[in-house]
Amino acid sequence: SLLLICSKLGMDVRIVTPDSLRPTDEVLDMAADNAKTSGARVSVTADVDEGVKDADFVCTDVWVSMGEPVESWAERIDILLPYQINSKLLERTGNPDVLFMHCLPAHRGEEVTAEVIDGPASVVYDEAENRLWAQMPDGIATPRLGLRPIASLSLGGIKSAVHAQRGQGSASPQRVHRSLLH
Repeated sequence: SLLLICSKLGMDVRIVTPDSLRPTDEVLDMAADNAKTSGARVSVTADVDEGVKDADFVCTDVWVSMGEPVESWAERIDILLPYQINSKLLERTGNPDVLFMHCLPAHRGEEVTAEVIDGPASVVYDEAENRLWAQMPDGIATPRLGLRPIASLSLGGIKSAVHAQRGQGSASPQRVHRSLLH
């Protein structure tokens, strides 16, 4: 999970989600163990303002996955609507350089508005490209060469690359604050 890899890499991770959808205690314990070793900070809150304050990245995923009963979709969307990523939520970070990430495919109008996913803060297509190259060795080279897969990209590297393209320098993964909205 993103929570586990980010905590292992020493990133600050804030999960912002309704209490009913919090990660399991088992997953949170694993992230806390990772954080002890890496220096990461992991927190979980239902308060959007607390969770996104000063975030460098805001991430989300689909609210309803394939295979979930259609009857449960409306209830899930109602629960999560206050957590929708929109321009007002990005403003609430207080960071004019905040970036938006989503692993795709996205449901515009549900977890994210079109103005955000298609806007200047969005790095979803860069993320998708990085994911392609990061997964390719696992599916092609790793089995053929008898190698074990390793994590080859940090999310801080994405921001560094984006900022370098914008002429703004770079950020180390240790300084990147993460805010993940369910």
